[in-house]
Amino acid sequence: MNKTLLIFRHEFLHAIKRKGFIIMTLIVPVLALIAIGGFHLIVSDEPPVLETTSIGYVDEAGGFDQYTTQGTIELVRFNTSDDATAALINGDVPEYFVIPPDYMSKGVINRYTLEKQVETPIAIATVIPTPDRVTTKVAGMIIPTPGRVKERVRATNRPNS
Repeated sequence: MNKTLLIFRHEFLHAIKRKGFIIMTLIVPVLALIAIGGFHLIVSDEPPVLETTSIGYVDEAGGFDQYTTQGTIELVRFNTSDDATAALINGDVPEYFVIPPDYMSKGVINRYTLEKQVETPIAIATVIPTPDRVTTKVAGMIIPTPGRVKERVRATNRPNS
């Protein structure tokens, strides 16, 4: 047992006295500190600029006037669905929703967007293609989308939960 400790001591002292061991022992922490410092220089301390998203709404039920700013989302009020549809087609808002007068009893909100969504039930929205434009019939209302075959106005009914 005594010889094992003697051999271990000899090998350990021989290893730590080598030039390569001393250099590697000092270089690895220095490189790690340089990498951490470089990362902090690249990533600025300034918070990222948050882009505000405007979402339109039509309140036919009345009483939805508070909390129109939630984080980076700003709710823009429209008086009629026609105004909101025009703003949607012009690109002023990416989507809008309509709170119907019977919202308190049914709990259904109609959401409209030009982006393709998962699947819209056929009873809620039907796309009527015509040679010069795409027209969407949403809940009995026909919304023309001139010159944009790929972008279709879609509506979804979602119960509040």
